[in-house]
Amino acid sequence: MSLTVDERSALLELIPTLAPGGDAAEAVTFFRAHEAGCLDELGAVPGFDQVRAGVLRLLPAVLPDADLRAPHLLAVDEALKAYVPAQLDRTDALRRHPAWVALCALELAGQRGEAAADGRARAVRLAAAGFERVSPGEPRGDGEVLWAVAEVAAEAGWDDHTEPLLEAAARAPFADPDNLGRVRLVQVLRLLAVDESAAPGVVDGLLAGPALDPQTRTHLLWIGAHLDREAGRLDRAIARLEEAKGLVDEADEPEIAARIASALVAWGVDAPPAEA
Repeated sequence: MSLTVDERSALLELIPTLAPGGDAAEAVTFFRAHEAGCLDELGAVPGFDQVRAGVLRLLPAVLPDADLRAPHLLAVDEALKAYVPAQLDRTDALRRHPAWVALCALELAGQRGEAAADGRARAVRLAAAGFERVSPGEPRGDGEVLWAVAEVAAEAGWDDHTEPLLEAAARAPFADPDNLGRVRLVQVLRLLAVDESAAPGVVDGLLAGPALDPQTRTHLLWIGAHLDREAGRLDRAIARLEEAKGLVDEADEPEIAARIASALVAWGVDAPPAEA
C-alpha cells in the first residue's frame, strides 16, 4: 500500500533536506518507519512524481545494497515508461508534474550510472510532453524545458541538478531566443551567491556577447555597474548605469528608472540642482 495523503505531505515537507549537504536524517527515519509505503510510491502509476523523486533520492541511504535497490529502480523505470501525458486526466496530469517526472528520470539515470546526456535527453522528452499536456500550444524548445525543470530543482534546493540543467539549457535551442539571455542572468545571480569573484568576467562576457533583450541587459548592466564600483572602476560603473538608464522606459518601469537615477545621484552623477 502506498503512503497516505498525510504521509505524502509529511515527506514533501522534508524534500528540501535532501539537498546536497542537507541533513536528511529525519527523511531517512521517515522512510524506514514507512518503508513499505515509500517503496510502493516508486512504482505507483500514475503516482505522485514529487514523492517518487524524494523516495528515489533517499533509496541509497536506506538500501545501500545495489542488488536490493535494483528492482525498485526498475519499478521507477516502468512508471516513467507509463507516463503518457496525453492519456492523463487533468488531475493526474497535475499530480505528475512534468518537472518532477524529469527529475525522477535524472535521479534514476544517476543511480544506474547512465551517461548524464542520456538522462537529460529522457528527462527533456518526458517533461516536454507533460508541459504540452498542462499548457498546450505554448512555444517551447529544449532550452525552455530544461530551464523549467532547473527552476523546480532550485526551489527544492537540489542544486546538483539545478546547475547542470541550467548549463544544458544555455546550450539548447529556445523557442524564444531572448530566453537564453534570461537563463544566463539566472546563472549570474546564482554565481553571485556562491563566488562573487567569478561574476565580473561572466557579466563582461555576456554584455559583450550576442544581443540581449532590454530587460535582461538592463539587469546585467546594473549588476556589472555595482561590481565595477566595488572594484574601483567608477567610470565604467557610471557608464553602465547610464546605458541602463537609456534602456528603461520611465513610464512603463518607473521603479527601475527611479532606482537607476538614485544610484547615479549617489555616485555623484545627475545630482539635483541646489535650491536657491
